[in-house]
Amino acid sequence: MEMTSSLKKRFVKDHKLPIAIFKEPYFSYYLDIYEDLFKSQTLYNEFVSVVLKFGGESGFFEESKRIQNEIISDIGETHAYLDFISCDMAEFKTDTLVSEGNLYNANNHNKFFVSIDLKQANFNVLKSYNSDIVFNCEDYEELLSKYTLEDYFFKSKHVRQIIFGHLNPKRQRRLQKFTIQSKIIPIALDLISSDLTQYKTASDDEVVIELDETSYNNLGITFDELSTVTGVPVNLEKFKIKQLGDKPFFVKEFEDGTYAFKAVPANYFAECYKYYLKKPLTECDLCTYIGGRLVNFLEPLFE
Repeated sequence: MEMTSSLKKRFVKDHKLPIAIFKEPYFSYYLDIYEDLFKSQTLYNEFVSVVLKFGGESGFFEESKRIQNEIISDIGETHAYLDFISCDMAEFKTDTLVSEGNLYNANNHNKFFVSIDLKQANFNVLKSYNSDIVFNCEDYEELLSKYTLEDYFFKSKHVRQIIFGHLNPKRQRRLQKFTIQSKIIPIALDLISSDLTQYKTASDDEVVIELDETSYNNLGITFDELSTVTGVPVNLEKFKIKQLGDKPFFVKEFEDGTYAFKAVPANYFAECYKYYLKKPLTECDLCTYIGGRLVNFLEPLFE
């Protein structure tokens, strides 16, 4: 069966992969080189199997839409959700303790941070408002399991974004910000030595704290402990920021040896990836689309 560009684009959206070229042999090349970082080839093999299971492109897209539309419709008809979209949000107003800023800049090169973000933020803030909105499910996976048992859809970030993007995301963000500013930040300040910390930035669903190296190495709190104290499921990550050369592209290096690229456009991702791993470039790494045409950069991004 032919895997069309539409299917490949959907696969990339589902997993937020930095692939912008869907023609062969380029697409297969990127799946291969990103396997270690994203499990891209493994995930794609699963995707192909799911598409085949639903009879091809149209069947897959129809099933995906069915899942999304049924969840959106069912939640939208609950009394709890109707109350949510009509209630006075004034009670969720907070003073901005920490404003949002750009974490990924040259000034933060080689600095240490801890980030705390709301786990499955859109699901959990609706649950915290009134668990009847999400049918008293414990987590997003339990909610989704009422509509499909196909494992691929549980891994799809795109499906979750579509669902909650149709359930008044503006009010969701208000609840997320309220949770971060009124619960997470004050408690985190109490649990993490305030003498050695500096709040760097906060978005609707995350706060980032700068640490010195000593406090970074000695930080003992876990996300389970923080979730218990705040009553809100959270993720906690410790990382060091590295700038890639003199370019405005960055890597988060985690204490377990893993890493994640930040502020790197898809058309530069392969070069940044190879530069960070100190691997030689190939012609495919220098490819991109400009004006709908496939082109090659004549010079590498990094000297």
